[in-house]
Parts: sequence; structure tokens; C-alpha cells
Amino acid sequence: MKQLCLLIITLLIFCTSTQYTYNRALQFDGVNDLVKVGSVSTDEALLSSWTLEAWIKPDQEQKLNLPNIAGFPNRHPNLHVCGNSTACADPTYLLASLREENGDYFNVIGNKLRVENNKWSHVAASWNNETLIILVNGELDGIQYPYKEGYKNPMYCSGMVCDEGLQIGGFRCCSNYSAQYFKGLIDEVRVWRTGRTQAEVKSTMNHTLRGNETGLAYYWRFDEGYGLLASSLANSGYGARGGGVKNSEPVWVLSDAPIQDLFPMVQETVEVRGYAEEDYSVAVISSAIVAVVMFALGVAVGLYVIPRMRAKNTDEEERAVRPEDEAFN
Repeated sequence: MKQLCLLIITLLIFCTSTQYTYNRALQFDGVNDLVKVGSVSTDEALLSSWTLEAWIKPDQEQKLNLPNIAGFPNRHPNLHVCGNSTACADPTYLLASLREENGDYFNVIGNKLRVENNKWSHVAASWNNETLIILVNGELDGIQYPYKEGYKNPMYCSGMVCDEGLQIGGFRCCSNYSAQYFKGLIDEVRVWRTGRTQAEVKSTMNHTLRGNETGLAYYWRFDEGYGLLASSLANSGYGARGGGVKNSEPVWVLSDAPIQDLFPMVQETVEVRGYAEEDYSVAVISSAIVAVVMFALGVAVGLYVIPRMRAKNTDEEERAVRPEDEAFN
């Protein structure tokens, strides 16, 4: 009888379930919200060639200096909305940058295509170790040739420069990289290790990816809908909503970005009962150990769920769930 009770407790405490996902996005408040991937995202290959992509929907004119869409503080790659930057002719233009080892920045700035408020725009910056370009909705909006302007060597990782990994929706690092927070929605963030051409960006910007495409370093669909972590479908990189700081977590919302879902996803979740949401590291503990500890303590207070994204198998049926049935954090 005792063995049966322990088995039941184990199943209740640690179990896996599957549900089908909706298209979602993250809403950033422009005050202190961000997603922080951490130093695990440090990738030397991104210093010589890279592409950043995202769908964004600003909900007002950006008031801060260079609100961050996605990038690394202290080094490149970086992609920003101009905001109140004096370097830009319009606050709705984009700016992307390279950083040289001596600390100098080489920027390309949009000059004609605006990122409109309350409207989805696809934005991208690409560096192929020769040209640095900005694209808005697949159209070229700026091009720079850094080597002709004196660019020599990229800033490589050293010390604090690489202690800070990729951040989305804002920067929280160092005295010179704070308060660059974006206000609005961000969806479909993609980081590539290659400098993609305009044609390549346009060919995939309006549909989802599988996650195993050549050159794709990280890919956040933001379709989880709950929990502290957003998972990358490429290379298993996790982004922490709020970056470990309470009350700075962007909010999950339904997304109406014009993206065709060619690769529907399912979400496998690991449920751990008896632990606060912040204690997500407990998920690595085996169910048997958790069961014994929980049985000994007699604690059953709460539920933590860790989402894990994967491609839906062709033989799996869709689960009909209305959006209003979903509870977002």
C-alpha cells in the first residue's frame, strides 16, 4: 500500500503533458521589461557575420534612446529602433551597429522606411563581413560599407564584454547600456550566423521555420504562453523573461503578426507540484527524489510548469482550445 501511495505521489509531483500552441508574442512595457538569454548565448561566429530578424509592433512612439529590439550589450550584433537618438532623422527609423575592438561603433541607419506604431513590421539587419544592411518588411532601407570607413577588427569577447549574452526588448547592463527598453510587441526573433541577403530574408520572413535551418543560431517563437522561460527552437537556448528581476517580465499575448505557420508546434510541459515558479531548476531533479522529499515534508503548494517546444508529428491531432480558455502570465 505504501509503495502504491508513493507511486501516486510521484506521478502527481512530476509528470509530462502535451498541448498544442497558439501564435503568441511578448508585450514589453518600455520601462524595464526584457528577455535575457545569458552568457550561454555568447557565440564568436556572430562577430564576423550575422543576421538579426524580428517582427515588432510598437504601440507608441519610442521615447528612449535606441530602444533595443535584439542584441548584445557592449558588442554586436545589435538592432534598435532609433527613438530619441540624435543620430537618426526620425524616431521610427532603425539603427544597426558593429563594434570594433577599439570600442568604436559603425552604424547603418534607416533613411526612408518607418516602423509604424500599432502596426506589425518585419525588421532585419545583416552583416556579411563586407556590407551592413537594414531591411524593413523585406525592403532595403540602409547600407553601409564599414571597411571603407576605417573598420578593421570586430570586438572579440573578453571579460565583461561577454558576460552579457543576447537581450531582447531592452538592455540591462553597465552604465552605458541601460534603459534602452522597447515598448510594444515582439515576435519571431531569429539570429543567424550568416549574413543573409535581402532575397533570403524576404523568402522566409512571412512564415515560421522548423528550427534546424543551416546557419540558424537561435530562434524564439514566443509561443509558450506561460512560465518564466522562452525556448529557442535552434540550439536549445532559453531566454528568461525579466532576466531574473521581478516585475520586469514581458507579458504573453496572442499574436496577430502576418506569419504563416508552416511548422505547427506542440508544447511538452514538465509539471512539478509543491515548488514556487521561480524555482525552475528543480525540474532537473528526478521524479523519485522529488517524490521522496515531498512525501517526507508533506508539502503540496502550487504548480510549476516548464515548457519545451518541438515540431508537431504528422499523426498528432489538433487540440481545439479557444484563446479565451488560455491563462497568460
